[in-house]
Amino acid sequence: MKRFLIMKIKEYQKYLSQDLPILDSNGDNTAIINFDFNENSNEFLENYDKIEQEYQLGHKNNDLELKETSLLKSKFGSKLNLSNQENKLMDAMKLSDSDIEGFLEIISNNSTFKGELIFSDHRLTNQTSIRIAKILEKNSPFITGISLNDIEGFSYICGQNIGEAIKKNKTLRKLHLHNAKLGTKGANRVIEGLKSNKYIEDYDLGQLTNESLSYLVKFISQEHIVQNLSFSEDLAEPWKENTKHEFLRALRDNSYNKQLQSIDIYSERLEENQTFIAEIAILCQHNRRAMITQKNNEYKSKELNTSHSEYYDGDNHAKNAFQFSVKTYMSNVIETLLDEGLYYLEKERSNITRDEKIFEINKQHVNKEILDDIFKADGSLLVLARYMINKIEKNKELSGE
Repeated sequence: MKRFLIMKIKEYQKYLSQDLPILDSNGDNTAIINFDFNENSNEFLENYDKIEQEYQLGHKNNDLELKETSLLKSKFGSKLNLSNQENKLMDAMKLSDSDIEGFLEIISNNSTFKGELIFSDHRLTNQTSIRIAKILEKNSPFITGISLNDIEGFSYICGQNIGEAIKKNKTLRKLHLHNAKLGTKGANRVIEGLKSNKYIEDYDLGQLTNESLSYLVKFISQEHIVQNLSFSEDLAEPWKENTKHEFLRALRDNSYNKQLQSIDIYSERLEENQTFIAEIAILCQHNRRAMITQKNNEYKSKELNTSHSEYYDGDNHAKNAFQFSVKTYMSNVIETLLDEGLYYLEKERSNITRDEKIFEINKQHVNKEILDDIFKADGSLLVLARYMINKIEKNKELSGE
């Protein structure tokens, strides 16, 4: 597994050093360089034979390789159940600072890459965070996202360096430090950087102490552009009730928080924090609904055509209150009919599937009569289409906006 990751790094380095585009499996220019241990382990297991051949690992019959593969298959993702020996073997498969040092040096001198870097769940330390911070300060290449999740080797030093770097960075739109134990000093430096940065919209701040949560309250009480926010509780200094109340009050009172679409909170003290988490979820849900309504209204306003000869003059509406082109009218009506049709089709499918005897007799998921109703009855798609075609043929002005 470790050899697979190293070979993958070298392959990326080859392209980056020559300023060549990095292509994905479909031949498209990739926007993500992903070394997430979980995802790469899944790829390794699913394509084991192909990877052996492509990278010429030569480990298929190697005892260590067999042990690693067996461990990944049987206990991957259940770290709590691993023995000390298995933990050591799992750690040995992960990347260290020295493994990615060359890669970071090459990408720091690259001018063509534009995308996201993911180094989650590896044996990295503050040394790597220092190197990444220097790249971010340069604003080149155009790195849009950094994910350094579940890295146990980070401390307040990581927070200090990343926090200072994002004050100067203009390319990042996403910064994830999930489960990073930065301490109060390190987390506060990241929040300071967050205050200065006007570009990042998606943050995971890692573990926050009560003092850092209080410091975050000051941030969400001011102007900001953050849309997605995540953090977890640092049990070294659990959150106090008054701090949580201050956080909720700031969320409600500051109008800039209406743009927050999600706030994901992780805590092992679920019982103590369940009300706090639930109230935040409700506020974010309200924000999302408001955003959807706003976008729908913007969409409808773009479709209005005040100069069109046809208009809808409904009951209790002033004349010319709404004026739609045929294109818009058809779009709205067909969307409604499709939604209704799909609902009844799905309902019938679930009814038949639920009753095994009927399903065995009919051998069908869909009742033919329902299809007839949808596509042939008055008000159906077919009748509507014929009507609109005739209308358009008679008046060429209605053929579009």
